[in-house]
Amino acid sequence: MTTDVGKEQWTWWEILDTIFPYDTNVHVRIFNRKGVLLVWSRLPSSRLLELLMNRLTRAYKLMCFDDCCPARLRDIVFSARRLVGDFRDISIESEVRGDYLDIDEKELANILMEELNCLGGERKLIVEVVWDVVGLSLSGKDKGVLRVKRTG
Repeated sequence: MTTDVGKEQWTWWEILDTIFPYDTNVHVRIFNRKGVLLVWSRLPSSRLLELLMNRLTRAYKLMCFDDCCPARLRDIVFSARRLVGDFRDISIESEVRGDYLDIDEKELANILMEELNCLGGERKLIVEVVWDVVGLSLSGKDKGVLRVKRTG
């Protein structure tokens, strides 16, 4: 989730206040006060988005991941293989925040393309590295990033 820089704590409270009644094990982590938060919840992603979309006043980008792993190359490749399965007609889209992984977006995308024998295509494997955590999602025409209409 992305929010205004400096409003991470506010958004953290809004997230907890919204989700806690439905999932008492919700966990929210703020990364380096640069507007990025990660949320772990047992709720289905559709329910989570439904709850958060109408509640958050400072967030403007929500993205649900199909899998999450530590920021180690072998773990990323393993998670990517699990998500991609037999698909080969996919492209890789990556973003790396922080220096925990020691490679940039282009290097990560190239490594994954080679390891997964990807041929490119309309379907995308989206890989977001946020310091020591990686979120992965397999996207098609019907999946992607949700932009939130801000109310505050």
